[in-house]
Amino acid sequence: MCLRGLLANRGQRAGGPALSSSTSQRTMRVLQITDGLEVGGVERVVVNLASSLTRNVARSGVLAHPGGPLWRELPKEVLRYEASPRTSLLGKIQYTLTLRKIIKNDRWNVLHCHQRGVALLAVLASVGTDAKVVEHVHNMFRGESRMKRLVSFRGTRLIACGSAMASMLVKDYGRKPSSVTTVLNAVNASEAGPVGVPPSATGARPRILGIGRLTEQKDPLRFLETIRCINREEHFVDAEWVGDGELRTSLEDRLQMQPIRGFSLSGASDQVGVKLRESDVLLLTSRWEGLPLVLLEALSAGRGVVAPDIGSCRDAVISGGNGILYPPDATPQEIAAILVAAVLEQSFVSWGDNSKARSSEIGEFARFRDEVIAVYNQVRS
Repeated sequence: MCLRGLLANRGQRAGGPALSSSTSQRTMRVLQITDGLEVGGVERVVVNLASSLTRNVARSGVLAHPGGPLWRELPKEVLRYEASPRTSLLGKIQYTLTLRKIIKNDRWNVLHCHQRGVALLAVLASVGTDAKVVEHVHNMFRGESRMKRLVSFRGTRLIACGSAMASMLVKDYGRKPSSVTTVLNAVNASEAGPVGVPPSATGARPRILGIGRLTEQKDPLRFLETIRCINREEHFVDAEWVGDGELRTSLEDRLQMQPIRGFSLSGASDQVGVKLRESDVLLLTSRWEGLPLVLLEALSAGRGVVAPDIGSCRDAVISGGNGILYPPDATPQEIAAILVAAVLEQSFVSWGDNSKARSSEIGEFARFRDEVIAVYNQVRS
């Protein structure tokens, strides 16, 4: 296995003063550990956090698989390590041993892990060092075996990205409440641009937006069939799915055989904020989630959300206030009925206003970063 440091800025290794309550952040060296840096919500959290920490701690770094477009978004101050995928037992052992060398050589004292697989290896790699493992839980997990529950979420401190994940860790995995801290995800509202009114409020055809990887988790097929139900009799709404993934070819084949009026599959985009402001509502059709960043981006852009009542979506969406939460197993026909009713009742403007207010209540990324740093301080105290 290859695990190499890309350390053009290796000169930053000099240690800070001895740890004290007033200098803890100046001596804090935080390594973000994740599977990869492809486009996605977890990956965006890693990049944003590592970048922001360069101004708040002694050293910030990222360890992830090579490749992925988000590597290039890391500022030069962030130390970088590339790790080959852990596809075998030998690979996991090599990963653990090499991570241990990195911890010792570069004196990382906080290992912030974003998947439970890397978190478990980080716990093993940190034995006998002063490094503490902070494990970030971004998703919901249900119905797992006793052995899976036993080895999962063993970090020194656990950060739950929403209230549902915090409850899951305590009730389903038996973790002590004192080891779990809820830190709601956040985005930078200042990057959303001007809100404006939903297109349908100006007389345009209502526009429904879906955003996410084309994977089984996001269930783009349910989105597609929902639009088919709405537009079966007439071209009632326009709709777009933004994102790419392994299901793209099968969806394109389906659309070629059975076209849907007003629907487009536009691929990946770095203009999510623009896409949201050009739409009336965000429609999520995921089968499982944590607290999706795209949902928070919709709130920040002043757009309502129609989403399944899964994970911690209800931490951001107040059903009937800034959108609708529908049953997780709702059919395309049932979701279509919700959207048609929203169009006929002209709900999108009030949803958008309430979303913007809810976004302000949740706070911006600086709030998220500061709460995460507070967890780092707790784990090192």
